[in-house]
Amino acid sequence: MSVFQAIVLGAVQGLTEFLPISSSGHLAIGNYLFGKTLLGSNVPLAFDVLVHFASVVAIVAVLRRDVWSLLTTRRRLILPLCVGTVPAGFLGYFLHEYFETARSSMVLVGASLMFTGFVLALCERIGRRTRKLDTLRLVDALAIGSAQALALVPGISRSGMTIGGGLLRGMTREACVRFSFLLAIPVIVGASALEARGMIEMAHHGSTPALIAGAAASLAASVGAIKLLLGLIRRRSLALFAYYCVPVGMTAFVLSAPQVFAGWLEALGLGRTPALAGGYVVAIVVVAAAAYIVFVRLRTNKPRAQAAKTIDTSNL
Repeated sequence: MSVFQAIVLGAVQGLTEFLPISSSGHLAIGNYLFGKTLLGSNVPLAFDVLVHFASVVAIVAVLRRDVWSLLTTRRRLILPLCVGTVPAGFLGYFLHEYFETARSSMVLVGASLMFTGFVLALCERIGRRTRKLDTLRLVDALAIGSAQALALVPGISRSGMTIGGGLLRGMTREACVRFSFLLAIPVIVGASALEARGMIEMAHHGSTPALIAGAAASLAASVGAIKLLLGLIRRRSLALFAYYCVPVGMTAFVLSAPQVFAGWLEALGLGRTPALAGGYVVAIVVVAAAAYIVFVRLRTNKPRAQAAKTIDTSNL
């Protein structure tokens, strides 16, 4: 991996880690589209984890007051953070190899991005958005942590799932976003510890400049993304990101799914040409249904509960 490749990947990861649009999905799509011309080979998981660790540094830098309050005046939130970390930590430890392999499946990545958009649109529609972060309970943390575990699947946004889970628990957007950022710290640090050997091996193979460049690019992009999201939630609905995730997921799905479906149809006895045509039909029907639900149904249906007019503008 060259320094240029590392900078591109680090910047993409940093921008997409905190915006609810899935950093893993974008890295997988980038590798799928430009693997032979830009990346040269699959992105090593150790590099992926390192640039995520740079994002943790960005969290601490931007939300230093929030982090400090965890250690002083708001220590009651430490236990919910620990509880929220358990589901993703458990699944990540036992299914580590599966999730690494799954990054190469564009069908899965595309479907997961569409799912992320659906969750964001749905949670904005039905969430009450009245509870501040101080009201967070252990059951809320467990629910949000379980949603975070879904993001181990490439293409499902970690921040999207945790923010969506918080909205379903009645939290305000700002409370959800801040808890999501803080919840990322133990998860990413734990993943970095698991891949420490891989990062050391990359450095021994002469990849130290690329590692440093990628981490620096991720750090800078992460700081910008955190500040951008904190500013956006004061004025706009998070469903805005659904209208990005769904088209991107649809594109990835349509580019890859027909061949997969065609293989299944061929196994049932259809010829190659009819099977491929059927594969395209199935893929188009799936993306059309996703587009209809997100862009029509969830935009026109009235929310079940009126959101609070005020938002949580305080720190933790």
